[in-house]
Amino acid sequence: MHAFARNHPEQLSNEPVKRIRLARTLDELMQVIALRAVVYMAEQDCPYTEEFDGNDFCGVHLLGTINDEPAGCIRARFFADFSKLERLAVRRDFRRSSLAFDLV
Repeated sequence: MHAFARNHPEQLSNEPVKRIRLARTLDELMQVIALRAVVYMAEQDCPYTEEFDGNDFCGVHLLGTINDEPAGCIRARFFADFSKLERLAVRRDFRRSSLAFDLV
């Protein structure tokens, strides 16, 4: 008799594993900040004071990973009768994926 280990469905496919979660820990928030620094400051030459505007602690951040690698993020701020999605950033290596749409 042979026993075969069952693979998780994600492991059977060659598709990348995408996950989106709330940034809840300091490490996850640091990943969000690093992503935004790479995309906006390094690639687009955006000044630090313009990108990091003081609103990061009054909103929530979604962190998107592909194969456990930080790939994208977005910030949401909530007001009395509306919410505002801001600071969408996806690393250049992952821009051909649907991650930006998934984050929004």
